[in-house]
Amino acid sequence: MVSTGMGQPPQKKLFVPVFNDGVKAVSTGVLHAMVLKQDGSLWAAGNNNYGQLGDKTKTRRKVFVKVVDSGVKEMSAGQDHSELLNDKNELCVTGYNGYGQLGTGGTATVVGFKCRPRPGPIIKPRTITGPSTDAQRADFLYTTLIGEDGNLYVTGYNGYGHFGDGTTTAPKKFKKAMSDVKTADGGYYHLTAVKKDGSVWAAGYNAYGQLGDGTSTNRKKFVKAIDKGVVHVSAGYHHSAAMKQDGSLWAAGYNAYGQLGDGTTSNRKVFVKVISDGVKDVCAGSYTTLAIKKDGSLWSTGYNNYGQLGDGTATSKKYFMQVINGGVMDVSSGQLSTMVLKQDGSVWATGYNGYGQLGDGTVTARRGFVKVISDGVKAVSSGTNHAMVLKQDGSLWAAGYNNYGQLGDKTTTTRKGFVKVVDSGVKEASNGASHSVLLNDKNELCVTGYNGYGQLGTGNTATVVGFNKKCYPRPGKP
Repeated sequence: MVSTGMGQPPQKKLFVPVFNDGVKAVSTGVLHAMVLKQDGSLWAAGNNNYGQLGDKTKTRRKVFVKVVDSGVKEMSAGQDHSELLNDKNELCVTGYNGYGQLGTGGTATVVGFKCRPRPGPIIKPRTITGPSTDAQRADFLYTTLIGEDGNLYVTGYNGYGHFGDGTTTAPKKFKKAMSDVKTADGGYYHLTAVKKDGSVWAAGYNAYGQLGDGTSTNRKKFVKAIDKGVVHVSAGYHHSAAMKQDGSLWAAGYNAYGQLGDGTTSNRKVFVKVISDGVKDVCAGSYTTLAIKKDGSLWSTGYNNYGQLGDGTATSKKYFMQVINGGVMDVSSGQLSTMVLKQDGSVWATGYNGYGQLGDGTVTARRGFVKVISDGVKAVSSGTNHAMVLKQDGSLWAAGYNNYGQLGDKTTTTRKGFVKVVDSGVKEASNGASHSVLLNDKNELCVTGYNGYGQLGTGNTATVVGFNKKCYPRPGKP
């Protein structure tokens, strides 16, 4: 990535080397420049009167200085401000903000990179076991699990208090978050749960009303959003969807792409009815919502830039439309892709495929569902850019991005087609942004992938490459 600034007169008539090697990308502003190295570190030089270099000072630098140690994926230098995208999928900004260009909600200058959740599509991995169990699942940077005792257990990132414990502390081992839980689902930075009495509770980030409590106030403690009658809830990036016993579907939160399916792009702070009846299951994606009806048909709404809705187009929708006539048993949504399990055991996929996460042997995006496995499949799960398939014989297969070993095949090699990662004994599996978890027939939880926030529940933050490297007893025995 090369970016050109705004035409200041050159100080050199010939190119001179400033870095000998190891550089991944460069960007120039008016009077400052930034260099992203292959190790993820960020370096900056030049004018710094507004803190645009990001080194927490306003000191001009005549040579490149390191401003971020690691984890930078992309960056760009503006006139007097700079921004970066890190490996937590956060947008970090610094410098002049007189016109709100930093996107912080104010106009105050920021001296030193300030981070917030990246606006835009992000993961919505979904439980692969259906609405009645949700035994364990990997969310974005955390993992949730319902124990045999009916309690909800959580581990990993808790920066918005979505674990409901009144803190923002990230536990590195599973801790109890709620009792008497029937099902739970985690979004980007909010967590939703259905209790056994049919009530819906939620905690965490709430800027768009995604908790459904009638406010836009973040909550570090669980608040009740729906009193009764709910059997399943699914959390997207910044929205939530709840299915009631009567087959109706309700939604709340961010709606800029029509992902609530109410025919508008208005955000909703309380749950509104979007489908009257006939719904059997629901999956909220990053900026999409997908519903399976009782007749086995699949309906979708929301963001569709890569064809993730599966309707053959790249046009976003504000209302639910039918994309598969029948035969659908389960659906799982990744960041920009969707996977479907049919009743005959076949797997179909659509959407973004840049890392081979559709598992069709290519990196070609699909705007309509294509068959990727013919038969024998029991469950599917989509992470940000990787996918997992659990076969009826208990074997686990994975495809897609593997930079942290999230596929569980003991490598960090990205796969364009499904490869077997566990031979047998898998009961359930779920994948998050860059990590994956499974429950085996020994009632052990096995984990693999990125662990920077303790989301693997191992008690530390060390990355694990391969499911066989770390298994431990499932939390929550009665």
